[in-house]
Amino acid sequence: MRVAPSTAYDARELATFLRASDRAELAENARRLGTVKFPCDLVQESFRKSLSWTLWRGDDVVGMGGASESPKPGIGIIWFLGTDLADTHWRDMTRACRAVMRMEHERFPILMNVAPPGSDARLRWLSHLGFDIGKTEANGPLNGYVAFWSRRCCTAPTGD
Repeated sequence: MRVAPSTAYDARELATFLRASDRAELAENARRLGTVKFPCDLVQESFRKSLSWTLWRGDDVVGMGGASESPKPGIGIIWFLGTDLADTHWRDMTRACRAVMRMEHERFPILMNVAPPGSDARLRWLSHLGFDIGKTEANGPLNGYVAFWSRRCCTAPTGD
């Protein structure tokens, strides 16, 4: 699997082949937040708002992810959207996502987001990636969603 900075072409490919679970989550988020946007518009918007990375398997887009700046300094809102290949090549995708997390942690000490209700498999995968999973649910328009986050690892300086 190859990881490369995303392009507008990658975003169009992803929007065309977006897996059903991500399409449904984008539509539900738009509904809860009161926006009227189609999932492909939201993919394009995510691409334009932040530096993002595309995961490739050969000539096929597996997924795209990155982190957008939060209103709170030092916090990146991490996201990932995939095609059906993300589910069939999950081991390679997990390695690639860890690489993207390391790159995003260079920009943001904390990466966080929320997962929709009933996404136990996704929460297990996020935990496997190294995210901490919240014990309480979000409030407001995303009531019922579960928060997850990761803090940049710090190591003691080495002597010369």
